[in-house]
Amino acid sequence: MLAALAYLRDGTLHSPSSSSAAPATQPSQKTVPPPAGALLISPGVDFTSSSVFGRSLRNYFSVLQSSQQQSQQQSVQVSQLPAAPQPPGSEWDYVTVAEGPAVAELYVRAQSENDMSQPLVSPARLQSFQGLVQHKVLLLWGAIEVLAPDIAAFAGRMRGDGVDLQVHVEANEPHVYPLLPFDGVRQKGAKVIVPFLASCTLNTA
Repeated sequence: MLAALAYLRDGTLHSPSSSSAAPATQPSQKTVPPPAGALLISPGVDFTSSSVFGRSLRNYFSVLQSSQQQSQQQSVQVSQLPAAPQPPGSEWDYVTVAEGPAVAELYVRAQSENDMSQPLVSPARLQSFQGLVQHKVLLLWGAIEVLAPDIAAFAGRMRGDGVDLQVHVEANEPHVYPLLPFDGVRQKGAKVIVPFLASCTLNTA
């Protein structure tokens, strides 16, 4: 979603290291204004080597490059990679650090760590967060989820860039807790999300 907002804003996508990365997307004809606001629930914002997935991603690309050098055609078995430690406090989350290689293999078809630094994959690599929305952004996540350290760092970057950001961290809840099929958990999310959406509607009225 963040990459899409940046594309609407700029008509193209650039990463801070675009000179050594893949080419930026081609410019678009901007005809749509930015939305009033954006709701981000436990977003995956960083799949680079500096993220919580860093160690597992390095293991993945090391094995991948080794097999390529040996002209082997078999795919890398994520389940056979060396285990990487979970961030402290995330033992109860259903997402693990092994999800990083899964994203690289199944969604990105990445051939190197550099591919994972593109803003379409890692929105934390966007050069600027200003102008993505007309008013404000709500960023919420569960305190015990594996992505928590990366999301918290991302929130700091957005605030440092002058984004009108509302943050909510729900204690003792896992990844995308407001979307889980449990009434009590969904109610926790609704108490934060509904007023935010209402405020975005009032701002555009």
